[in-house]
Amino acid sequence: MLNGIVTGKRLYWFLLLIVFIFQAYYSLQTTNQIRREEVAESIRNVYWLDQGSIYDGVSSNIGWYGSLLLVYKTFGFTLFTAKFFRLLLHLLSLFCLAEIFRRLIGYKMALLPVSTIGLSPTLLFFNTLQTSFGIDLQYTPIAVFLLYTTKFRQQQSDIVKIVLFWFIVMLACMSYPSFVLYIPSLLLIYIYMFIKNKKDLSLHWIIYYVLASLSGFFLPLIISIIYLNNPEMLLYDPNVNAGLFRGGGQVSFDFTIIRRGVMTTIEDLLGIDYSFYYELRQSDFSTAISYFSLISSIITFITIGCLNKTNRVVFLSILLLFVLSLFIPNLSLKGMPGIRRCTGILTAIYAMYSINYLFFTHHNPRQKLIKYTGILLCLIIPVNHTWSYMQNIKYTDNESKHSFKPWLSIKETPQESLWYLLEETNKSRTPLICFDIEKNRPIPCRYSEVFAMLSGYRIWNNLENVPIQAYDWRSNRYITLNADLWNSYYFPH
Repeated sequence: MLNGIVTGKRLYWFLLLIVFIFQAYYSLQTTNQIRREEVAESIRNVYWLDQGSIYDGVSSNIGWYGSLLLVYKTFGFTLFTAKFFRLLLHLLSLFCLAEIFRRLIGYKMALLPVSTIGLSPTLLFFNTLQTSFGIDLQYTPIAVFLLYTTKFRQQQSDIVKIVLFWFIVMLACMSYPSFVLYIPSLLLIYIYMFIKNKKDLSLHWIIYYVLASLSGFFLPLIISIIYLNNPEMLLYDPNVNAGLFRGGGQVSFDFTIIRRGVMTTIEDLLGIDYSFYYELRQSDFSTAISYFSLISSIITFITIGCLNKTNRVVFLSILLLFVLSLFIPNLSLKGMPGIRRCTGILTAIYAMYSINYLFFTHHNPRQKLIKYTGILLCLIIPVNHTWSYMQNIKYTDNESKHSFKPWLSIKETPQESLWYLLEETNKSRTPLICFDIEKNRPIPCRYSEVFAMLSGYRIWNNLENVPIQAYDWRSNRYITLNADLWNSYYFPH
């Protein structure tokens, strides 16, 4: 029996390593290009943060920028360092997810739900990007693992876990605003677990837990405000009417706008159409049989929730996350709607899927037909994910319509283009200029990203900083670029 456990343990971690390799291979296949939003989110905004400020109120995902800045300053910078950082974050997230299920149902039974979640086409795709889109899908297992392993005892180790839990929650919120919608659900579960164990705690320890929660939650925000030279811009930037936890969104209660956003999100999930920066061939539920499995999963979850009286808080928390994630982001008046703003829906759906799987396997319903039908429905989704993976890998060769042009398309690859620009601005001091060949004259173009990329590369790799010249179409002369040109809005954002 012991040999069987050891074998099952090795097989479990080996197959999860295979799941991670799927992600790693996918990520490496996307180094043939880089999108404009990726350059802005993983380089430009990080460079501005290194200068002690934020680019503007829309670029307020300071949790993501701060994490990358620490990585760049510690390990140096390459064009795709942020991609590899997300890959490592995914490995940690996958480990936490695997540990949660292992502790719940054991090695053998845990493999299917962990593999299903780990092979989610949306998760895999967003993990290849150097933006913080979908980063809530990575932070959620880490936060839940910390909460799940906290026993609320009178021990310092549990206090540390609670501080880390709430720190991760705020860090995730400050990395991408969609995680704010997780707070009500996580808070419900936290309060439920705390009250359940409160009888074993003295008054002093109850106070310690409250203080630990508040400290962990507000610490990332306090650090950011102290660090920034312009913290008021982080909270609210009047130039763009945006700020922290909002990005570029502005609230609207227009039913037409809400309906359009909800339908776009559903179309993303079902693979009917694909929204802004959601460039997939096949999504999580893009086949007819996976439609059926998804609908059945939601209905089954609601049925189990109505019948199960012992875990009502968990069921309500998942439903709350689903509803909030479907509707709240789609109140946004500006910007393009889509799944990138509503990834909490996926978290809720896979939570439903996992609970259904636990019900059909662990609780062993009396009627075998129901049991095996339920397990079959659970198997449909990972099969669809595997098929989707093969289709989406082929799509990585296609050029994105959001590719960063013209600067990183000068040479055959983005990396070669970066080296060329570094060489030109280093030795010959060639100024940056966008030129219309047909009209034979300079034209206006964006310098903020390429300026940050060249300056940041030299700073983070401990190289000599070189002044970067560029043609200013407003004054019709060459000028030396610096961050104040954008801070003062001399150049448009």
